[in-house]
Amino acid sequence: MLPKAPRKEMGPKEAQSKSTKAFNDVVWPAVARQIGGGSIIPVEQLPDEFSKLLDRGCGIDFFQQIDSERIRGIASRVQWGKDWASFTIREWRHSETRTELAKRTDALYANDGRILPHLTIQAYLSDDNQLISVGVVETRLLIPKCHEAISMKDDYSFRRCGGLRSVGSFERMVWASWDWLGATGCPVCVIRPSQAGAA
Repeated sequence: MLPKAPRKEMGPKEAQSKSTKAFNDVVWPAVARQIGGGSIIPVEQLPDEFSKLLDRGCGIDFFQQIDSERIRGIASRVQWGKDWASFTIREWRHSETRTELAKRTDALYANDGRILPHLTIQAYLSDDNQLISVGVVETRLLIPKCHEAISMKDDYSFRRCGGLRSVGSFERMVWASWDWLGATGCPVCVIRPSQAGAA
């Protein structure tokens, strides 16, 4: 079963701003030291047309500036409620517009210099914005595993590892559990409150 959406209905821009603030205030302090430190720059704070290119075209939500010579992109997802301990990426839309999975798959395999977020970070927060868990993975390793999860969607023995789930009538997500990824050669850095507090 897929993670549930935030309970309060809100528009796309409001939801993005809420997610950006939560990542800045809660998630980043917990993961920063584990992934090189430095500072982050939210893409939505960049000039409007540039931010749209990075978000819609590349799937980059933040830039991590480790130092003056090292900058890399991050794709982030923040969800509230239960800890589903998995990564989720949109695989299909009713509108048939290209999804995050399609764009990142093309960028990974086209070998033509397209920009791909280096890291994918997914966090689960309680309704009062307390960190439950966060997983970090290299996007280049996650995308092939997402396609593997899709190929195994009808295998009953695979049901706790990953697969496809519909979100209403208008979207479908591919999900991959952190435990399955780690057990099959795709390293995932998982942080939960006790580790975050000790960092």
